[in-house]
Parts: sequence; structure tokens; C-alpha cells
Amino acid sequence: GRLSSDEPNQQNWPKRNDAWVRKSVVAPKDHVILAFDYGQLEGCTSAMCSRDKVLVAALKDEYDIHMEWAQKIAALYPSIVGGVEAMKDKLKAKTFRSLVKNKLVFPAIFGATEKSIAGYLNIPDEDFWVIERLMKEFWKTFSGLKNWQDKVMKTYYDTGLVASPTGRLHRYPLTRNQVINFPIQSVAADIVCQAMDFLSQHALESGEWYLHPHLNIHDDLTFIVPKNKIDYAIDVVSQVMVNPDFTFINVPMSVEVSQGLNWFEMAEIKKIRSDAK
Repeated sequence: GRLSSDEPNQQNWPKRNDAWVRKSVVAPKDHVILAFDYGQLEGCTSAMCSRDKVLVAALKDEYDIHMEWAQKIAALYPSIVGGVEAMKDKLKAKTFRSLVKNKLVFPAIFGATEKSIAGYLNIPDEDFWVIERLMKEFWKTFSGLKNWQDKVMKTYYDTGLVASPTGRLHRYPLTRNQVINFPIQSVAADIVCQAMDFLSQHALESGEWYLHPHLNIHDDLTFIVPKNKIDYAIDVVSQVMVNPDFTFINVPMSVEVSQGLNWFEMAEIKKIRSDAK
């Protein structure tokens, strides 16, 4: 239930360091590149798997969980970023938010131990109390997620299997992280694949071949679209992507749409949510 590619591996195209090589992917004359990137897809599928009420409500309200926990760490352990005052600097706050997202929030959701999270954040052993206190509060807040993790692990220990909401099975031997990751990440892959399938079928039936995805990079679908069809393509693609045909969807889905004449110089032009009025 994971997405991959080869010949060439599109997922290995640089996005940060040396991202300029993406300039070599250029839209034909009178066309643009349109990229549709799912917003917080694995956060959404975590809510779908766990049904955690706090997580579901946060995603519905577009509440920034990552920034909240970045602020909590800054207040509890000022030396890590410079304290609450440093978080008033937008650039520092954004950078630290990204660190907390990838080193605390998502690792916790995916089953990482407190020891591992402390290591990710470079918190020394003598200050391990910081992580203990934070994670105690984290799991008190997201108790539904913790109960789901425990239930998944018990089922795995009893049966040697873990199942995703779409019916995929993964078998022993697996680490704790693999057991908890599997439902969350395989559902995300199934949502992306279903969107690709629906759009390819639409392109075949309508003859509108620009609606067939050219690239898939993780949670992103990218298209080559005639300039006079941009608005139509955005409407069709976004509605397919944010309205997956699964009964377990319990949070709004969103996509961020970017446009450019080459794959490097892309500008975000809008964000579309499934619950938009």
C-alpha cells in the first residue's frame, strides 16, 4: 500500500537542495504545469483510522496542531529554540514548527517511543523529563489515537496481522512502527491511487487527456494543461481529489494547487477544501 516509481524514480527529484534541476521539466507551448498536493493527508488518514475526536475536530477547524506543540516545547524547554519570545519571529517559528511536526507530532502518531522522540529533538538524557511531560499531555489530549494504537498492537500480537480500512493486510514480522504506520500510510496511498484512477478514466471517456496525471510524487498529482483549460481542470481535478469514494472519510480533505511554466518555478494559486461553501 505504498506509492513508488522507477525508470526514472520521480520521487527522488530534488525539492529542496538542488531543486533547480526541476527547471528541465517544461510545459509545452500554450500549456502550464498544474500540481495538486493533498493537505495534511497522513494527518487526515490518522483521523480516519483512529476516529480520535480531538484530531478530527482540529482538522475540521484547520487548527495548527504542529504550531501548538511547537509553542508548548518552546515554553517548557526554552533552550531548544530560544523560548516563547523567539517564536514571535515568523521565520524561526515556521522552522521550529516544521521540526516539531517531523520529529514529535508525526513520530508520536506513527508509534515512536519517547526515547526516540527525545533523540530526534536532540534533547539530552538529563532533560528527558521534558519529553515525558510533553508526551503525557500529548496522549491525554489525543487519547482516542492512543487507544487505537493499543488496539492495533493487541490485534497484531494476537493474530500476526494488521489491516487497513480498505482491507489491505500486512503480516508478521513487523516492528511497532510498521504496524501503526501501515493503516495510516496505505490508506493515504489508496486515496491518491483512486484519484489517479478516476481521473484517467475520465480522460479516456471524455478525450480530455490533459486530465490524465503526468506525475505522482507522494501526495501530489501533476498535470500538463492547456492555458485555456486551467480553470476547468482545477475544478475537475480538485473535486475528484477532495471527495474520495470511501465510507470511512470523517474529516475534510484539501488540495493546494500550484501553477508554473516549469516544474521549479511553481506558485501556489489556491487551496480547495471538500467542505468549502
